[in-house]
Amino acid sequence: MSRANSHFTLSELNDLIQAAINGALGSRSFWIVADVTEHSHKVASGYHYFEFVEKDVSTNRIVAKIKGSAWGNASQKIRVFETVTGRKFTNNRHVLAKVRVNYHKVYGLSLELEEIDPHYTLGVIEAKRQETLRRLVSGYRDTAEQGAAVRFLFLQ
Repeated sequence: MSRANSHFTLSELNDLIQAAINGALGSRSFWIVADVTEHSHKVASGYHYFEFVEKDVSTNRIVAKIKGSAWGNASQKIRVFETVTGRKFTNNRHVLAKVRVNYHKVYGLSLELEEIDPHYTLGVIEAKRQETLRRLVSGYRDTAEQGAAVRFLFLQ
């Protein structure tokens, strides 16, 4: 290390950061719940780049954010996610994902996607659907005809 003037080069400091993160976390993986934002998909390479965000449930303000990426086997897991859920992996998708922390000297801190649970997202989608249906029918009087329509919607 360059210590003539008690300073580090940027790459030396980044090496220390990388060593600290690797020492603390090693190759451990973590399951996280987050929303996907800023998603882009490079079709030719199969790479996905995005951000994971967490929002405060009462204010909808972002309380945590970190870059995310997926390639190789993780890109295949995203395709399975899309097939099972019937929805694209894209912005504003609430997911349960298994990730590994990565620090790169040039690209910084990020989470690499390892797995994604489509059944968690399906549960979230269904809960939102049910809440929307409840709100739609809550303002109407319950006549026999409306009651039948409501039962039909909820049984879908």
